[in-house]
Amino acid sequence: RRAFALYRRRADWNRVRQNGKPRWRVTGTATWNYRWFQLGGFTQYTSDVDDTGLIDSTGAAWLIKDQMTYNLYGQVSVGNKREGQYRMRIGVRNLTNAAPPLSSNGFLGSLYNPYGRYWYANIRASF
Repeated sequence: RRAFALYRRRADWNRVRQNGKPRWRVTGTATWNYRWFQLGGFTQYTSDVDDTGLIDSTGAAWLIKDQMTYNLYGQVSVGNKREGQYRMRIGVRNLTNAAPPLSSNGFLGSLYNPYGRYWYANIRASF
């Protein structure tokens, strides 16, 4: 009986895949340079998690699906240190326009971004 109680407590400590604690959260980046041009990408994968705030009639927790998002950018850099350096970047975040997976509270803000696809541009100057 005591061994069962000890095992039960250890099982309670295992919270992987529950309430915003995914088993896998992986990111990756890649850049390519050619003279003054640069292209870059970023991807993020978040594995599925159980939402214990919503239980079905069999006692199973709601499964929040996994998600993979992609960001891309292109930039041009010109100038030199003596005359000034300039960089113009244009990019897109959430390239596939993926919505965050649903949970009992809408979505898990600790794991997912609520924004759809959006474009951005910036200019940087160094003197």
